[in-house]
Amino acid sequence: MERHSAATTVAFSLLTSFSVAACGEAQLASFRRDREAKLFVSPPPDKVRIYIYRDQMAGSAVRMEILLDGKWVGATGAYSYVMLTVEPGLHTIVSRAEDDTELTVHMCGGFIDSIWQEVVPGTLYASSELHVVDSRTGKEGVRSCDLTRARPPRRSPATASPRPVAESPW
Repeated sequence: MERHSAATTVAFSLLTSFSVAACGEAQLASFRRDREAKLFVSPPPDKVRIYIYRDQMAGSAVRMEILLDGKWVGATGAYSYVMLTVEPGLHTIVSRAEDDTELTVHMCGGFIDSIWQEVVPGTLYASSELHVVDSRTGKEGVRSCDLTRARPPRRSPATASPRPVAESPW
């Protein structure tokens, strides 16, 4: 009886560990799409390309959702990024973790903007801060990460799943 109880405890502990780790995972795009995104091809003059990247292992068990202008567009885990193509203008990006972090940026057409999603300690689990970074820093950060797929979070059938607001080539 004692041995069975210990085995059950170990199995439960492992299952719990795997479940928590899976929470931080974001769905990754294919290797080909990731490689293409890392070519950093400039968008047409009437569009802006945004890379939002998270190049840290800290908070790896926490999946952080990304909203653009109030609509869900993707999520990041450790060493991953989201790439979006949007209209130029004023945009508000929100990173959801323990609390919401917001960044409002004016983006010009024909350019690539890079935003670093920095993982910072929260009260109970990881939180984040958003920073606009220069092109070189952004490219270096993105190159160390993997592209995620824009998939809405799972919702109950009673609630409509949000649609990505930004055009994603993936």
